[in-house]
Amino acid sequence: MSEGRVPRKGFAIPRRLAWVMVFAGVIIFLIGIPFLLYNLFLWSYLKRFDATGIVMMVVGAIVAYIGYKNTGFILTREEIIDRWSVLIEDGKGKAHQIFTDTEDFIKKSEAPKLSVERKEIAPTIAKDILGVRRNLL
Repeated sequence: MSEGRVPRKGFAIPRRLAWVMVFAGVIIFLIGIPFLLYNLFLWSYLKRFDATGIVMMVVGAIVAYIGYKNTGFILTREEIIDRWSVLIEDGKGKAHQIFTDTEDFIKKSEAPKLSVERKEIAPTIAKDILGVRRNLL
């Protein structure tokens, strides 16, 4: 798999394109709001309605969602299960110590082209919005 791509089953898009989609979707959504307000004004006075604002808001939300799902910050349950290789016995409450020991072990191994990085990743979009994240190494 090439660098900069999010590992997924099926279709994967470059991470930069995913971020462009997120920002473009948000901008399209926000531009749709004045259109919607103008159309509501037309409806109230002229009994004429144009769905441009609603369509722009829906399309913007869909584009932003697709981009966000491909940024790599959210893992699906299947991805976590596929990548989970070791269950640590008596590890509850010792996350910091386990991460530190694992990082030290990997650094001491001096394996070429291997780096260690901690990331906070949300298992779902709803949990990401609520701030529920998991620390992963």
